[in-house]
Amino acid sequence: MKKKGAQVKTTEKATEGLASETEAVTPEDSAESMDSLRERLALSQSRAEELLKSSREACERVTQLETELRLAVESYRRLMVEQNPEVIPELISGQTVEEINRSLELSRKLVARVKQSLEKEAVLARVPLGQASRQKPDFSSLSAREKIKYAVGGTN
Repeated sequence: MKKKGAQVKTTEKATEGLASETEAVTPEDSAESMDSLRERLALSQSRAEELLKSSREACERVTQLETELRLAVESYRRLMVEQNPEVIPELISGQTVEEINRSLELSRKLVARVKQSLEKEAVLARVPLGQASRQKPDFSSLSAREKIKYAVGGTN
């Protein structure tokens, strides 16, 4: 029970303190407090308008930079097409420099494979003109005596 009594006394003291504070506030204090709050509100609204304006400007700048980036990437693509005439221009694509570089590398590999394939076909399709090519006689089946005889110009 002593604990409850101590709590009640503490609460009464806190209530008395609040009552004395509210009694000490005068109408002039309230008016000053309202003026102060109005000033703070006006400052907050002004700051919010500044931030909104800054945000709009940042959005406009981002849009401008995106346009400039898109133009720069397209210019880079055209330059890569000019510098790599062996590559089909339609194979070089992308929205970023990295994407263009990757597609250019893939295009170069494709061109290299096609060239290699065409070279193989050309070698296989080559037909000797005129007389058949001369081949050296195969001496592996001849005996030593036959090889000497051949070398001296004798007949078999």
